[in-house]
Amino acid sequence: MHRTTDRFWKCFEKLPAPVQKISKKNFEIRVTAYITIIAVFVRLFRPYNTC
Repeated sequence: MHRTTDRFWKCFEKLPAPVQKISKKNFEIRVTAYITIIAVFVRLFRPYNTC
């Protein structure tokens, strides 16, 4: 998982509010996409119940 540094957050806080808002939204979209991809792989590669 990606980790950010204190330096990153200091720079991020200096960005204009609209830029921060877009950045946060893009991050949420990316996280949602990763979760969706993981869910698909779990379904595809889940062993079939043989009972």
